[in-house]
Amino acid sequence: YRTLSGTSMAAPTVSGAVAVIHQMWPHMTGANLTNLLLDTASTDEIFNYNENVHGQGLLDLAEATSPQGVIGIPTTGRIDGSSTSVASVGTMNIAGASISALGNMMVVDDYDRDFYIDGNNMNAGAASLTSYSAMTNVTVPMENVNVSFGEMANGVEVNFDGVQVGVMSENETFLGNVADNMMIDVDGATTVYAGYEAEFTQGNTTFYGNATVGLTTLDVNSSAMMKSADTLVSNSATVGVRQMVGKGMFSLSAALPVAIANGNGNFEVASGVSATGDIETMNMSSSLENASRELTVGFGYDYAFNDNAGVGTYASFTDNAGSISGNTSGSIGVNFKVQF
Repeated sequence: YRTLSGTSMAAPTVSGAVAVIHQMWPHMTGANLTNLLLDTASTDEIFNYNENVHGQGLLDLAEATSPQGVIGIPTTGRIDGSSTSVASVGTMNIAGASISALGNMMVVDDYDRDFYIDGNNMNAGAASLTSYSAMTNVTVPMENVNVSFGEMANGVEVNFDGVQVGVMSENETFLGNVADNMMIDVDGATTVYAGYEAEFTQGNTTFYGNATVGLTTLDVNSSAMMKSADTLVSNSATVGVRQMVGKGMFSLSAALPVAIANGNGNFEVASGVSATGDIETMNMSSSLENASRELTVGFGYDYAFNDNAGVGTYASFTDNAGSISGNTSGSIGVNFKVQF
């Protein structure tokens, strides 16, 4: 080994770096290769750095092989075409989703190079519905038929001897989830659901429960990566018990809010770049179901001083909150009731 310097030694080192980058991204132009190595060169370790003496600086191959500039999602069939910044890609709040088609999503940097990220990290993962009628805020009863209207959903529900059958229509959401971006764009959804609830009282104790199953069709904007979706199967359930002790009532409940149990989205995803710069794509079918099931356990105690006044306490604990595994939340409170 020996230490050598000068342009004779710099030339093969830089040529080797060009070869490495060209092998990784064969579609890169010579101009982009040159600009990349010059722009990512380092001057931090050069004592008394002077551009006229030291040039652009020291070759930094680690930096040159890392993404540079604004990272975006390509919007054309060419790697050197237009792209949309990842930071402004849009909204995705899908509870507990882990979508395999987005797990290795192509993005491009300022030098038209392809890199791959997990698009699921852009999912805010907001909680979805607690029940199939949770999004309605006005109900008109008509002989066992409830016609409901809401800011986000409209629906009709028929109740008879504990059996509920209904249809719910959503705008810009599906089962309370929101997806309005380049990856998944859902303009609305229609859900048909059926359920059963029962209540049994023995002495001062009342047991109750309900279970509901829904089928949801999505209105998918096919200009996004998800081109279509299968019918989604979802469900929810609640069980609980109430017991009167004097003027007080204890209650305990466990609830599984609405969750997608089955159903796939059909995606067209970028899989690579050809040597001529064309983006290669492939079709994938990925599950939209909740990766983890949210469970909420609640406890309450209400005490009535008289017919017009009372006090209540409550506490709840949620496991896998937002259908995110290991995510927990809880609440506790006191409320007072006075009627005049």
